[in-house]
Amino acid sequence: MKRCPECRRDYYDDTLSFCLEDGTPLVQGSVPVGHTSDDEPATAILSEPPALAGGHLRGELPTRQQINTTDQTATFPHGAEAEPQRNSGDSSETQSLSTHRAAKPLVIIGVAAVLLIAGFFGYRYFSPASKQIESIAVMPFVNESRDANNEYLSDGLSDALINKLSQLPQLKVIARSSSFKYKGKEINAREIADALGVQAIIVGRITKRGDDLQISVEMIDAAENTQIWGEQYNRKVSDVLGVQQEIARTVSEKLLLKLTGAQEQQIAKQLTGSSQAYQFYLNGVFYRRRNGADNLKKAIEYQNQAIALDPSFAMAYSEIASDYGVLVEISAINPAEGKPKARAAAEKAAALDNTLPQAHQALGYIENQDLNWTAAEQSFKRAIELNSNFAGAHTLYADLLSQLGRTGEALSEIKQAQELDPLRVGLIGNEGNILYYARRYDEAVTKMQDGLKPEPENAPARVYLGRAFTAAGQYAKAIREFQIADKTDSELTGALIYLGQAYALSGKRSEASEILNQVKTTKKYVSPAALAIFYAALDDKESAFKSLEQAYAERDPQLQFLKVEPGYDSLRDDPRFQEWLQKVGFPR
Repeated sequence: MKRCPECRRDYYDDTLSFCLEDGTPLVQGSVPVGHTSDDEPATAILSEPPALAGGHLRGELPTRQQINTTDQTATFPHGAEAEPQRNSGDSSETQSLSTHRAAKPLVIIGVAAVLLIAGFFGYRYFSPASKQIESIAVMPFVNESRDANNEYLSDGLSDALINKLSQLPQLKVIARSSSFKYKGKEINAREIADALGVQAIIVGRITKRGDDLQISVEMIDAAENTQIWGEQYNRKVSDVLGVQQEIARTVSEKLLLKLTGAQEQQIAKQLTGSSQAYQFYLNGVFYRRRNGADNLKKAIEYQNQAIALDPSFAMAYSEIASDYGVLVEISAINPAEGKPKARAAAEKAAALDNTLPQAHQALGYIENQDLNWTAAEQSFKRAIELNSNFAGAHTLYADLLSQLGRTGEALSEIKQAQELDPLRVGLIGNEGNILYYARRYDEAVTKMQDGLKPEPENAPARVYLGRAFTAAGQYAKAIREFQIADKTDSELTGALIYLGQAYALSGKRSEASEILNQVKTTKKYVSPAALAIFYAALDDKESAFKSLEQAYAERDPQLQFLKVEPGYDSLRDDPRFQEWLQKVGFPR
């Protein structure tokens, strides 16, 4: 490590010789604040500038042992050696010699000063630090405390930094789900940058000792594999939220970004003032990202604990809204129970912080489920306006566009989400669904299979793949996917419904009837809109339309897909179906 003796800034790049802030030569190791030594001279003249000594401006400076000192001035050990001593009685010659002696060091000092200044500004303006960085990824910070209970601190700091930087439209920031693929892995800046499509990465380490935190952060130019900036922060655990703002602000400065007043405020804004509430929030996010109905319910419990400690925690409310929305979407709970809770949480989040992109995303999600197409589109657009790097908002907006039959726009939005979150395999499945609703079944199957490879136990993804197989007439493959999904997550009644549909279309009427009896007698929630698809496969149109009527009465969110779902195709020629499309309010 090197340190600037003037501004006290630490540098971890051993190739640096001068402070990037004030041009002062760096010294090896730390220099205690206010340190002076009585045996050091007031002035020190370097033996030779590095460039004159055959080195270069970024070479090593001479050590103090290489500098001879007097009580007043340091003299050069070589290159400016004293001339033979003359007769002291010749005063004029002595004066001339003294002038000559004084002139030589001054000339060298002047040359050295010019070269040092030129080297500093040359390095400052032609080094990676001055190169315009337009894309970045924040790697998961390393927990060096060797205590798994501190993971929430390291993960949370990385997550918060991503959220803050992603709100700067002039900077492309990779989403958390992609950057966290590298958690626990050795960092190779160039390989990561190539995989994520960025110019720079941020890495960090956290050490916790009692209530003390030591946080080291580096920003690395991936192409040059050099440090752009590095800093160490010593804080208390209670100040972990404050240090997030400081790091984000410093990063934006080092990237030469010109922030507006509103952007400055966004970076300075804290999610919560309660460290304990923040810990509950992070635990909730952890379970939500694990997928599955049980994990989503645990996530809601943690977020409720967070807002119990901090009722003004807008982000926690937005998480609750999204969690309930997903439970409704996968038919894990009754919409009559889940949707009011989701809407209340989303509206509360927006009321607490109308500039929170996640609040508008959650509102758009709920409006979409309530079939309010215009309001949903406005909310998604507002979320993206507040944070153009918001991959989740791009994804949900793509889903909405797909439901409306605007396939081209939907594919464009999902591509933007994939660019921001390139390693999130779930987005491949989302693209597959868009292709499925566009009747491009072979492409849909390929995408969904690709998305399942890294997550073979993702039950909803298997249901989507099974539906694509069914639409493509590959019933045996569809049946297998539905059976696996049912065993993996028995809460998904949709897996049974679509299994029955596949049996019916493949001519296995007895198996289909058996599934229908299970669906009718289960105490779990059954989507009437999905059940209408089952009846349509059994060629029971009357029961199908009765189910659609029930779905409309319950505002079943599965009605979102009424316009594009292939399972309804056998009903589309019936005038009653066109009436339902108008009743649901699809734009013509």
